[in-house]
Amino acid sequence: MFLYLKSNNYEEVKFGLFSLKEFFSKSDNLLIKENIDIISNIFECMNKYINDKIILYHGLWILSNYIFFSNNNEINNNILTSEKFFKIYEYILSTNDTDLFCLILYLFHNISSLENNEKYNEINYKILTSNLFKNRILKFLMQEELINHIDDNNGIYKDILFQGFHFFSNLMALEKEDIDNIQKLEIKQIKQQMMKILLKFIDTKVEIIYETILYNIIIFYDYIDDQFPSKIISLNLIEKILNNKNFHSNYPILILTNRVIGNFLSMNDIFDNDLIDKILNFEYEILSNGKITGEKIDVFWTLGNLISCSDKMADLLMKKENFIQLIIKILREDYDKVEIRELLITLGKIISTVNFDNYVNLARIGLFDELIDATLKFEKDEDLLPFIFQNLSFFIEKAELIKHFTENINIVLNKFNEKGGKELLMKYQFSKNDLLRNVVEQIFNKFYQNNNEKNSNIEIE
Repeated sequence: MFLYLKSNNYEEVKFGLFSLKEFFSKSDNLLIKENIDIISNIFECMNKYINDKIILYHGLWILSNYIFFSNNNEINNNILTSEKFFKIYEYILSTNDTDLFCLILYLFHNISSLENNEKYNEINYKILTSNLFKNRILKFLMQEELINHIDDNNGIYKDILFQGFHFFSNLMALEKEDIDNIQKLEIKQIKQQMMKILLKFIDTKVEIIYETILYNIIIFYDYIDDQFPSKIISLNLIEKILNNKNFHSNYPILILTNRVIGNFLSMNDIFDNDLIDKILNFEYEILSNGKITGEKIDVFWTLGNLISCSDKMADLLMKKENFIQLIIKILREDYDKVEIRELLITLGKIISTVNFDNYVNLARIGLFDELIDATLKFEKDEDLLPFIFQNLSFFIEKAELIKHFTENINIVLNKFNEKGGKELLMKYQFSKNDLLRNVVEQIFNKFYQNNNEKNSNIEIE
């Protein structure tokens, strides 16, 4: 096969590349892959027959598979930094050939995915700041042809975008500490261009592309400065993805959509009641889905961000009684520590901000009792108990604040004491867990200091 690559006969060269392509499709053929000369030989053939699509196609295919199966830093670096290699990439991109362009994206995607590679950041930084990427790849992906044909049955356009967007996510995760401010600004501007490309395809009807776009928006949000994401994840985008019901049967897309919404709410407030209602319905849809596992964490996080938008938000949530009942059911039945912690943080925001009527309703439908029961359920978990005690404290404190609205007395704190709450608090007065010890101390100072419990109670029948 190597001898064929060096032949002056075109058919023999083509046969040699085709044979190597078949050989490189098997992951157990590793011996030859450690021979760095083969990469140089392939590039020599591609340079010699640079106008021949078949030669270029087979050559790129071999390189992409080599990278996929190998982890040779020297070769990966050469493929990205050598002038003669870039000459081939530049030529291919200038032809606007979709098949060859797709293979370049496969190749770059594989190289930029090598997270265990010690040169990972260095390689991705070279890609991101290269003229090839800025002036060719970005412009190619912005072509109207791709937008116009993305929903066609032609698989090449889907492949280009799928590989291109995954390539984006690898570059977005770049962390390069030793670059100057000018370079940082340049990278930020490139990433803005990348995100504009992603959003141009947000109306796609191709499920896998839509899922990849949402994933990239989340990755983008996590890896750039605190100011720019709010310009990317706009109110219009939130409305658009909430109204897009085409993919709601795809559970991973529901979860990605929720994360985009949660990211938006972490930096912005929403006051549009119709949009708030849509978000609450959407969160309920996820939470009540039978497939749900660890994704409850994201739902509670999003709800917490929503409730933080304004004091009225918890009362809007309370209008959906099924939602509260579902949350109580999860508190009762779930044993996942991280999920329960997020749930308790969200409940704390609800208890603290609801109006009097809804506060009474929370107790009436059993939340206070469930929290007391949770102290027993998680009695040995000193990481969760602070959040449970804190929510019980919110209940008792709320009773103190609004006791002048009612003549009913002597229930909330008494009920807590009757269930052994005070004894449990005393048990953790000297806990080594700082948060738990501090919460217990606050509760004693607020409600037990003068041993005057009768004045700190409200009856909820």
